[in-house]
Amino acid sequence: MNRGVWINVPLPLTASRKLYEKADKHAASSQHRMAVAANESSNEVASQVIRHANRQTSRDADCMKKLLRAAYFLFTSEIPHTTVWRSMISTIAACDLSGQLSSFVCSRPANGHHLSSTAITSILEAFGATVVSDLKDRLSSCTEFSVMADECTDVNGVEKLSVCVRYIRDDEILETFLGCWPVPSTKAVDVHASITTHLTEFGLTPSNLIAAAFDGASNMSGEHGGVQALLKRDAPEMIFVHCRSHLLQLALVRASNTVPEIKRVLSSLTKLLITPSSHAARCVCPS
Repeated sequence: MNRGVWINVPLPLTASRKLYEKADKHAASSQHRMAVAANESSNEVASQVIRHANRQTSRDADCMKKLLRAAYFLFTSEIPHTTVWRSMISTIAACDLSGQLSSFVCSRPANGHHLSSTAITSILEAFGATVVSDLKDRLSSCTEFSVMADECTDVNGVEKLSVCVRYIRDDEILETFLGCWPVPSTKAVDVHASITTHLTEFGLTPSNLIAAAFDGASNMSGEHGGVQALLKRDAPEMIFVHCRSHLLQLALVRASNTVPEIKRVLSSLTKLLITPSSHAARCVCPS
């Protein structure tokens, strides 16, 4: 069956003689040249679309890198990221003479412009997950380490526990802050459970603990029921040290109590700190 451009059904052997002559004749035909030109044109359009998409993807990646660098600056500078994120990105976009960042932000859909507090919080969590993953990799080969921990109550009344570890790597003593987590209570059993749980999450075995440093509170330093005593159940050879920073703070407090001027300054600061909330509200939001 002949369509004028080529035969689209198999040829019997008897009809395939001198097929090469027919192929040459077809290659020289106008129909074949038109088909080749159309195919090349189609490929060129597809190539242009692909190149444009690749350029757009590259520009978007560059803009996201700028957003991540801006977020990193906020985090490392300890600037309240949720309150200044939008204004900071607007300022950076205005200073970007290429206009790429401004175009990128303005062209995003409402649920993906990366300017909301939800977006910057997600970026912060992504940074945190990366840091934790890196810490786990670095600590996974640690066979001996010491720990320092302390608990306190934050401004929302939630009990928090912070944990640091010290270890040796390549003949160098390193200290690493693992994190700060809420604890059910300040009882020794709860604090001990939180410490061992988070050490295990970072690949650290509690039985490899060789030293610990806490404050002098009985729930932390108690020889029988304190956290240090509970840790010694897994690591009997562990050495407990009363935290030198806490000892220094106690010494400074006692020394300052002998100087009237310092006592008055500390008293004034304490009064400022515990200003009644009703008075603070009137100062901040005048009628």
